[in-house]
Amino acid sequence: MAKRKKYSTTTLTKNNNISPWLSASGELAYTPENPPIKDYYFQYGWILPDVISNNTDKKRHFYFGHPIKTYSDFLFDFWNLARKGDVKQVKLYYGHKKCSDFTVPIAIYQYSPRYKKKDMYLLIQHGSYQLINMKDQPLINKGLIIIYRGIGKSKEYKYLKVESPLINEKHYLLLEKYFAVQEKAFSDSMLSFIIAHAQTMRCETSFLNGDFSTWDYIAHSMGLEWIKHEFANQLRISYLQSFTLNKIIASMKFGPHYVKCITPISNIRLTTFFAGENEVNLIDPRKIEIIKTIKCKEKAIYPCDKKSFDN
Repeated sequence: MAKRKKYSTTTLTKNNNISPWLSASGELAYTPENPPIKDYYFQYGWILPDVISNNTDKKRHFYFGHPIKTYSDFLFDFWNLARKGDVKQVKLYYGHKKCSDFTVPIAIYQYSPRYKKKDMYLLIQHGSYQLINMKDQPLINKGLIIIYRGIGKSKEYKYLKVESPLINEKHYLLLEKYFAVQEKAFSDSMLSFIIAHAQTMRCETSFLNGDFSTWDYIAHSMGLEWIKHEFANQLRISYLQSFTLNKIIASMKFGPHYVKCITPISNIRLTTFFAGENEVNLIDPRKIEIIKTIKCKEKAIYPCDKKSFDN
């Protein structure tokens, strides 16, 4: 058997910005404006082999990372329409870090799936996708996205509150290291995809390489000692909190108590899109605004508090 070609998966551009595509250059740097001619480049088991679990038969087809091709019908539909020029770019962000700030790479397109018969948004980030109803996200054109977090029957939604008067120089140094970890985690699409799907392993994602210690390893290598420093641990736990873009998921599956928030589009990591729960993680806790609490109350945890909070 001929040795399979290895593709570049680095997402760093020449000016060190982070591309939202599978690669910043080469054959995987395709976009909806310049789509690949062949569906071969959607076969992650071949082009991104490390995202598939070693316990899984890698000779199988894993289109967009899933072994059941019909799970990805909406993506084949999107890229076929892209080849015809029938998709519209709504937002495009290249990621970058600047001191104690970080912007994620992400692209949003509008198109009409043939099985939905209505326009929808498709969010794209390093081979991960989320398909959402346009009516559910009226703020996208303003660069904002509505998110929800279900907390079951808990009476308090605990979240990290980072405010300038309450953080010192040491906190800022840890914040910079935290964003350096995020920059590294987004700098390679293979690494980025593994981290994005590692937090919530379930039947829908059991065939993937999903060890969250990958993120922890990067954190250690970048000097973010979250075991030693409480604020670093708070940042890690805040990042691990899972949100959804779908109110129904938050209120019925992970509710009935839940919160409604808004955050910049450039602050979200798409995750576990196979599970159909429109999940995202949030990078910067300072960029989250609580709009409404349902059957619960909010409880802020501050960096100066000598305690962490449940995920």
